[in-house]
Amino acid sequence: MPKPVILCVDDEKIVLDSLKNELRSVFGREYIIETSESGSDALSLINELIEKGTAIPVIIADYIMPGMKGDDLLIAIHKKLPDTKTILLTGQATMEGVTNALNNAALYRYISKPWQQEDIVLTIKEALRIFDAERELEVRRMELEKANKKLVVLDRSKTYFIMLLAHELKTPLTSISGFTEILKMSIEDPELLNFCDDIEKSAIRLKKFTDYSLLILELLNEKYVFNFSSHNLFTLVDSVISNLQPELDNKNMIIEKNIKKDNINLIFDEFLIRKVLDIVIDNAVKYSKSNSKIILTDSLQENIYTLSIIDNGIGFSGETLENLFKFFISDDIMHHSSGYGLGLSISKLIMDAHKYSIVVANRDSGAIVNLIFTIKN
Repeated sequence: MPKPVILCVDDEKIVLDSLKNELRSVFGREYIIETSESGSDALSLINELIEKGTAIPVIIADYIMPGMKGDDLLIAIHKKLPDTKTILLTGQATMEGVTNALNNAALYRYISKPWQQEDIVLTIKEALRIFDAERELEVRRMELEKANKKLVVLDRSKTYFIMLLAHELKTPLTSISGFTEILKMSIEDPELLNFCDDIEKSAIRLKKFTDYSLLILELLNEKYVFNFSSHNLFTLVDSVISNLQPELDNKNMIIEKNIKKDNINLIFDEFLIRKVLDIVIDNAVKYSKSNSKIILTDSLQENIYTLSIIDNGIGFSGETLENLFKFFISDDIMHHSSGYGLGLSISKLIMDAHKYSIVVANRDSGAIVNLIFTIKN
């Protein structure tokens, strides 16, 4: 890799030699100090250096030169080397020339003749530092861009894999459930019947996971086709509770509804909001103690309607609350939600898609889930 070049351009050879000697004494170990006596020579030299792959971090040019003035030269250079730091060095520059260089050549600094060596050395040192920092930043930016492209490809591959896996699992799971039902009708051995029940429960759990995974991907990738319309929320609530009645009876539990505004209609996708209610109420039942009750309450403040589901379960650990709405968190961490950590995370995704919200917190005993809806006119 050739040494980088600091280029000095001035039509007065004595000035050019003096400047070259001063800069060589300070920068000569790390940089080559090149000189040109005219703008056209400077542009030819720059083209040669560019072809060799030589970096030119700093160019110092006089303003008054025959043929091409310094500001015009720096403008031409800036088009070729936009990152190079340019310095206009003269005692005769007009404000028009300096302004032209500032506006069109990103002029780094204007130094008057006669210059002070300390001033010009400090100026060039700072220009070199900024040039190197910007190049390093550009290298990092390109590396990040490259890494980001890889991540995009990986994310697409992950999405495709999960969708393919979920689709491929659906057919055999349906067959497993169907064949298990047939087996149960022809088996009398209680132990074998228990095995069939376990198989059926496992198939249902796995199907729920595949359904959740597909729904998450459809929502995240904006593939889901929403069907918004006006609904009474408690028609869905009653339906969900009715489906959970066998589990409620099994645990000797009741759901107490202290509802004041059961006649409010809300705008939502019925399938998705039913999914949220299924998840939240099912969790409340699943993780509440036997012989306890779940309480549904509501409140209305202006156009904000809140449905609260209060359980008497085990509540959430600090770690669980922190990861509550993250996808594909393990059941060990997400012990309060069903579906391999997808339950409450998909509920939030659905509520967010509706521009509604879900808030979860612990109580003295158990947890409270608030589903917050905006009443739209």
